[in-house]
This record gives sequence, C-alpha cells and structure tokens, in this order.
Amino acid sequence: MRLGLQRRAPHNLRRHVRRATIRFAALVVADLAGFGLMRELIRAVRDGAVFGSWLSQTVQTVLPPGYMNGWQFAAALFVGLLVLGNYGRGDRRRDGWRLFLACALATALPLWTMLWARGLEMVLLQYSLTVVLVWVVIVAERLTVDRVIARFRRPEWDAADTLFVGAAADCNEAASSPAFARGTEYRPIGFVDLQSPPGPGALGEIGNLPLLLAASGADVVVICGFFTA
Repeated sequence: MRLGLQRRAPHNLRRHVRRATIRFAALVVADLAGFGLMRELIRAVRDGAVFGSWLSQTVQTVLPPGYMNGWQFAAALFVGLLVLGNYGRGDRRRDGWRLFLACALATALPLWTMLWARGLEMVLLQYSLTVVLVWVVIVAERLTVDRVIARFRRPEWDAADTLFVGAAADCNEAASSPAFARGTEYRPIGFVDLQSPPGPGALGEIGNLPLLLAASGADVVVICGFFTA
C-alpha cells in the first residue's frame, strides 16, 4: 500500500505541474490578446475616426499616438498581474479587486516618466482612463475564457479528488466553502476524522489514513483545523 502511494506521488505532482503550466500560459496569451484588441480599438477610434471626428480628436488629446507603447505596456501588464497573484489558481485569477490593483500597477510602471513632460493633471487623466479600460478588458477576457472552457469542457472532468483530514466540523466547513464548490478545481470525496471512533459521514479515522488515502485515490489532501501533538 505504501509503495503504491509512493508510486502515485510523482504522477500526481506531474499532473498538478502540467495543469498549472497550461493555466498560466493560457492566461498570459489571453491577457496579451485582450490588451492588443483594446489598443486596436483605441487606434480605430482615434486614428480611424470610426465613431466620428469629435470623439477622435478627444481621444487624440487624452491618448495621443505613441501612448501605451505595445511591448512596454504588455510587459508592465504581465508584471502587474504576476506580482498581484492573478495567475494563481481558483478565485485568485478571477478576483476583480486584485485584477484592478494589477492594472493600476501596470499602468503606473510605464506612465510615470510622462509626469514631467505632460503635467500632473493630464497624466492623472491618462492614468485613470487607462486603468479602467485595461481592467474592464482583463475582467471581460477572463470571464470569457472561463465560459468558453466551461462550455466545451466540464470543470469536473479536470477536478482533483480531494480528501479532508481533521475534526468533522472543520472538514465540513472547509468542504462547503466556495474554494471547493461545484465547478472549481477540486472535487470533495470525503473526510477522515481525528476522533476514534469516527463521527457520522467520515470515511474512517486518522489512524487508517494511509489505507483510506490509497482506497480513495485522492489527488489532494486538505488539513482542516489544528492537530494536537
């Protein structure tokens, strides 16, 4: 049994690493693609006057040609999203406030050099407008990615079987939290009770954890509450 668990460990680790790598790469590509589409829309409004000359002139005043250089802002956006943890798993990549802070940081990185040339008032206007535009695009893009994935591939297909270990109350509370709700990256399959004999609904007691872990085929173990020595 222990040998079987040891042999499963590298497979589970490779699976988690592969999923994390694919998620990270897909989000980076989607974020940069969303930013690129936003820049093309600004160009169409500003340079192509697709919505009229008045709006074109207004946009040229606030967001002149050369503003928001592609590779510089793309790099700043990547750094901002990375630093704020927006490439993490679960709700961390969907958190609107965290995404807003990342966009605010990304906009500040390349924009501060313009402060001396264009003045505080204009730079603040550019900063506010850019942060809101980029934030709206990133949030919309990530919601779209989630919906597309959910449409063509059910989340439960890739969900990791999750076993909870701890007191019954703590395990039930953790399993019912949003992090382990239906449609997330984890699928609760039961809990192992610290008490002996185990309480109602438990798969077994802590003394039989290796056996229960092997029998359940769990990919993830969540420790709930505090363990006494």
